[in-house]
Amino acid sequence: MEQLITLIEDQSPFVQGLLASAVFALATWLFRAFKQKMQKTGVALLRGYEYQEVAKHWLHKNYVRSNNAILANHGISFVALQAFRYCLLGALIFIFFFGVDFALAGKWLLVLASWFAFNAFLEAFTWVRDSSDPKRIEKIDEEIKKAFYSSLPANAPESLNQSGGPEISANKQIQPTAEAAAD
Repeated sequence: MEQLITLIEDQSPFVQGLLASAVFALATWLFRAFKQKMQKTGVALLRGYEYQEVAKHWLHKNYVRSNNAILANHGISFVALQAFRYCLLGALIFIFFFGVDFALAGKWLLVLASWFAFNAFLEAFTWVRDSSDPKRIEKIDEEIKKAFYSSLPANAPESLNQSGGPEISANKQIQPTAEAAAD
């Protein structure tokens, strides 16, 4: 172990930075692979994440990508708010661990804080990227999708109607007025 540390310390700062980035990328990739594996096995802990994926899909499909500027503006505003929430959480995690690091004078906590903050920023990115493609949620259990869609108000796009089927999407609900069509 000491030989490995000595070998790394003998490298230039650029190579050390590359090694640190590679370790960081590997840890992030392992976390993502673990998360996907857990989602596939249907662990109850991750059912909340699946519900959130359905919400992201619905929001992007019916609001962010809407042909109606007002609906698109509402969707983009909500996505930005959710993304900011995770960015703020990431900053708070980093600040917390930064404070603990100073209290304990152990630099390894900065690595841990960076990893948690990085994953919070990745979650913020999942709110911003386009989630309207049905393939994004095809592996999610139908029960979770139905729970999400049934929790929507009756007038919301794709809410479950009395017969249990989905309503039409927001893009198909909005009919342009004669004045708008003339423009």
